[in-house]
Amino acid sequence: MEGNYFVDAHTHFVSFGLHLERPDLSKTKSIKEAISLLKKEVGKRGIIIGEDWDESLWEEKRFPAKEELDREFPDVPVIMRRICGHVAVANTRALELIPPGWKYVREDGVLLEDVVLNLNRIFPPSFDEIKRAILRAQEVALHLNVGEIHDILIPEYYRAYLELEKEGKLKIKVLGFVLDEFRDFEEPEGKFVKFGGWKIFLDGSIGARTAALEKFSYTDGGKGMLLHEDEELEELFKLARERGKVLMIHAIGDRAIEQVLRVGKGRVCGDRIEHFELARDEQIERAIEEGFILSMQPNFIGNWSHGGGLYEKNLGRDYRINNRIGLIYRKGGKILFGSDMMPFSPPYGIDSVVRAPFPEQRLSYREAYKIYTSSSFFSKNNQPS
Repeated sequence: MEGNYFVDAHTHFVSFGLHLERPDLSKTKSIKEAISLLKKEVGKRGIIIGEDWDESLWEEKRFPAKEELDREFPDVPVIMRRICGHVAVANTRALELIPPGWKYVREDGVLLEDVVLNLNRIFPPSFDEIKRAILRAQEVALHLNVGEIHDILIPEYYRAYLELEKEGKLKIKVLGFVLDEFRDFEEPEGKFVKFGGWKIFLDGSIGARTAALEKFSYTDGGKGMLLHEDEELEELFKLARERGKVLMIHAIGDRAIEQVLRVGKGRVCGDRIEHFELARDEQIERAIEEGFILSMQPNFIGNWSHGGGLYEKNLGRDYRINNRIGLIYRKGGKILFGSDMMPFSPPYGIDSVVRAPFPEQRLSYREAYKIYTSSSFFSKNNQPS
């Protein structure tokens, strides 16, 4: 795609294509309705994975329970993955199929972080299914005038992109970031399929209450958790500099953001902080000073930042400091916009930040549109505006 198009700088494109084939729970209004929708899938596939439920939209205002799934699906493995992608609930049959060694699998059926992020690896699609998923997702991208994506992937997904480009079927540009466990990853690049670097998760999500907090707290007093020690992040910075690549660093809570700023001080060369949702004032200043690119999701404002929404329910009075995109922009911060597929829609992201409830979040339409359309990796200057 040539000309003026949207750049979505944070996608899970293959996963999006795969879950277009799965039950969509995002519109359900109760656990009962979600379970009814899943029941229609019995007999169609070996394991049923329902995607994108959000308990804040349900009548019950709680997570589903393993016992509920066991009662309704005694013989069929079922997993319900929350919209944030960091938490899921599984029934007993599904838990039996998860190999030992995966972190954060609880006896009550709640799955957190590592195992949830890797469901497509634990229950892997075939290579042809991966290619079909990309093409299915590409149809949606082209309809939305998205011409470039920055995708989080594993080596097999990257190879599928390359093969589709060789076959002449890939119509969008792809900058791929592999998960940090694939530190030896080295693959050829295509004209419009490039390897950007490595993705590392330093914390979880606010909805799952696993984003790492320091000065703030969840309404239950919790602080979330860091997923890596400083030394692990230092090693990844060193690898990126040696290979001439960059890091895509997931950091939502202020404690995770502090870890990035502490470890990254003096090491930054085009590296990105993904989400940057709960940054304190001095952290915003330091991130800009160090030269981090801040890859943020304006759609999160539309989804959860209004009164009574997910941020307020989980953070209480501290919730107003989330996603201060307008403040960062006016301070001269380098910003990318990505959807994180929640939803995959630049127009919704633009509308969300233009209509944001708090001035420090808000941009004009012109400012938001510029960020979404002038941050191409494949452009001549190769830098976000």
